[in-house]
Order: sequence, then C-alpha cells, then structure tokens
Amino acid sequence: MGKRSTALIPAFDPPQEQRDLVDAYLKSQGSSLAEWCQEQEDQRSAAFNAFFAAIVTANASFLMQQYKKPNNVYNSSSSTTSTEEELL
Repeated sequence: MGKRSTALIPAFDPPQEQRDLVDAYLKSQGSSLAEWCQEQEDQRSAAFNAFFAAIVTANASFLMQQYKKPNNVYNSSSSTTSTEEELL
C-alpha cells in the first residue's frame, strides 16, 4: 500500500521548471518570489485585521445602543422595575 496523505487539501508543490519561470518573471518585475509571498501574507493579515476590527466595532456599537436604552439591566441609572421594588 502507498502512503496516504492526512491533509484535507494537499499542499501545492509545482515542478521546479514552473518555480523558475515564476521567479524569472518576478525578477524581471523587480521583485522576488520571497517578496511576493511576503506581500501576499501582509495583505491577508491586513484583511483579517480589518475584518476583526469591523466585528469589534459593530459589537461595541450594539452594546452601547443596548446600554443607552431605558430600563436596561446594564444601565444602573435606569428606573427600577416592579420585580426589583418587590425585592426591596
């Protein structure tokens, strides 16, 4: 039996000829494969950071709207409810 890969998606491993062609093209453009890979990683990282910041901002905005509503459990300055009055 042959060796089975445990990866769900096999790693992309192009032949050396294709790597050389891509590297030659990038060098003609004033870049290298390592620089291109780093740029791609930077773009992915920036996109993730922007997405995460949008989620945090949306959550903070939602929580602030909830806090500002009258009779909110998070708002200590709101008027007391009937159940709180009964407990007192």
